[in-house]
Amino acid sequence: MAVRVLKHPTTGVRYQLGEFIAAGGFGSAYKGLRKQKGQPDAPVCVKLSPDLDGWLNEVQFGTVLAGQPRVVQVYDYFPVLDAHHHLEYVLVTELAHQTIEDHLDVNGKYPPGKAKAEVAALLKVLALLHSISIVHRDLTPQNVFVAANGRLKLADFGIAKVLLPGQKVQATFANRWLVNPGFKGSTRDDVFLMGQLLAKLLTGFTSTGKISLGTMQQNCSDADLLRVLDRSIGPVERRYPSAIEMLSALTGSDRDDGFGGVRSLRGKSVALTGTFTIRQTDAKLLVLQAGGRCSDGVNKSLDVLVVGGPSPLYLKQNKGVKILAAEKFNKQGAKIRFIGETELLRIAARQV
Repeated sequence: MAVRVLKHPTTGVRYQLGEFIAAGGFGSAYKGLRKQKGQPDAPVCVKLSPDLDGWLNEVQFGTVLAGQPRVVQVYDYFPVLDAHHHLEYVLVTELAHQTIEDHLDVNGKYPPGKAKAEVAALLKVLALLHSISIVHRDLTPQNVFVAANGRLKLADFGIAKVLLPGQKVQATFANRWLVNPGFKGSTRDDVFLMGQLLAKLLTGFTSTGKISLGTMQQNCSDADLLRVLDRSIGPVERRYPSAIEMLSALTGSDRDDGFGGVRSLRGKSVALTGTFTIRQTDAKLLVLQAGGRCSDGVNKSLDVLVVGGPSPLYLKQNKGVKILAAEKFNKQGAKIRFIGETELLRIAARQV
């Protein structure tokens, strides 16, 4: 059988199709190689679909989420003609290692701490989307991938949608076996699906179908995680309204209504330091959305320092230049408050 090669009509970059991976809502997915003159071949995932709307959605959200470390990245997109001269739409993405279900089949369940950390990282991306009225609507295990570094990444935004408060929308979903009763494709439904992901990580169960709260009560002894599961996969009347609330509960920041003494960023000078799950440019946009002003440096007039994870610039004891400077100014009488990435998401969401 001849190897199929797709050529971008404008750039001339070629993509050689290899092993078939899967068929889904978007179409068919293949392992592929990007062949570009003067550069080594690069492994990619190549998706082919006749669905123009789904393709445009993937391209749009791929652009919005470009650079997000917890999202499978879109590299290229273009139309081609198939052997019967019918239009096919090509989406070239990062080649993820495997789906979470394949990973669990081989490696078994996650320890509670790792499950909590991985779901929290994905929830930060979802919380960012929910804060700008975007719902994913298809957060099934087939759309959560394990990258080569072991980190989980979200993919497949083909049926994602902007959903404003009070807007009525047809309930669209690709996996009927996993959605909860009364599914409407809302932020609460995204929460349910993220709760199901957390349950799968904690149990290692990969069979088709939903995991019940009762099953989790028998298989999980962590009271804090059970509290989060109760409000994500339990009765709908108790469900978190969006990913932001689920994230806050999972990380424990819902127990501090003051967010480290910060209830609002309106009119405040805010600086960022460290590495973030979301792009730092998006974190800055959240500061502006909450009415704050972004500062590149730390000085006595700074009000809030948002602290991410350690970066290569951290000097000692997990503290970087900006943290050490802020502590020094506080000893001199300044009142610089420290908050984390999760707190930033919560504050920004409450100011919309």
